[in-house]
Amino acid sequence: MLGVFVFSVLLNMAMSGVIENPVSLMCLNCMCKVATTSCTDVGCNHDREGIACGYYQIHYGYYIDCYKPVPDSGCRGLSEQECWMKCSRDKPCAERCIQSYMLRYRNKNGAGSDCENYVRLHAGGPYGAAKWNQSWYNRTSYYWNYARAYGCVWNS
Repeated sequence: MLGVFVFSVLLNMAMSGVIENPVSLMCLNCMCKVATTSCTDVGCNHDREGIACGYYQIHYGYYIDCYKPVPDSGCRGLSEQECWMKCSRDKPCAERCIQSYMLRYRNKNGAGSDCENYVRLHAGGPYGAAKWNQSWYNRTSYYWNYARAYGCVWNS
């Protein structure tokens, strides 16, 4: 019962703007198009980092780092990895994950608080926007260039 109450309070805070969502809808839309071309749920796929799932191609480690949000339909009876896959394939849950991830890692390791940095963090992890670490920064340049092709600008 307490869990339901706490969830209700947090939901109301989020809906009223008390809890910050740093990534704009425009920036999320760019990320989604870069991840899946048409911003659709493409299921789970293998890439160079392992398995990535859903609209934003979220990896399991990313899901852990975003504090493991649960889809509105719940994860009762599912393993943690099954819940990650379900959340990643549920757009609102995936977007909550991204917002939490950015709140956790923005302004750390040289990352700023703008769309370019969010795109780079999404693509490269906690060091994806670290200009001081050229290998990590260069690794995310391709992703940012794709986002720009979809209309993203650094301050969107």
